[in-house]
Amino acid sequence: MLLVDASESRFELTLLGYQFPDKGKLQDGYDKNWLIVRIDAKNPDGSWSAVDSALLTWDVAAIARWFRALSMKRPVRQLVDFTEIHLRFGCRSRTSDPVKMRIDVAYKFCPPWGRSVIVSGPYYGLDLDLSRKQLAVAAKELEIQLREFPPRDMGRLRLHDAIWCLTSRRNELRRWRPRRRRD
Repeated sequence: MLLVDASESRFELTLLGYQFPDKGKLQDGYDKNWLIVRIDAKNPDGSWSAVDSALLTWDVAAIARWFRALSMKRPVRQLVDFTEIHLRFGCRSRTSDPVKMRIDVAYKFCPPWGRSVIVSGPYYGLDLDLSRKQLAVAAKELEIQLREFPPRDMGRLRLHDAIWCLTSRRNELRRWRPRRRRD
């Protein structure tokens, strides 16, 4: 998936494979679904690349759905984050065209000079102004990459864990309570 804006700032995300390719030895549904991700980025500060196992298969699907929804002007959350905090996507203005997006990277995905620039929190931000067509193409590219590395053994995850992973909304799940049955 490649995102490039008019100022030539760019962000590319490539799925390289499962972190643990031999799924037979793993018992945990999470471990079977971790993906090794490569990012290549460029902004006015410079260019950098990094590789890490930072996303689960369903995280990649969530990014694709989010890009698709943005491309169609559907309501979306302003921030999409994941189990690992190495990467998150934010939308500063979803009604404008181009869409003002911020991609935050942390830790292993942070550029070498980024650690000295960060003021608060672990994130270094990359700002991009993207057309809705670019977002639709990005969603399609992610879906194509994900076909090579589909989610594995989802049936072994507990329902609560699967919901948490798919929605990535920790706070909402903490507030969620099952309805009491009224007799």
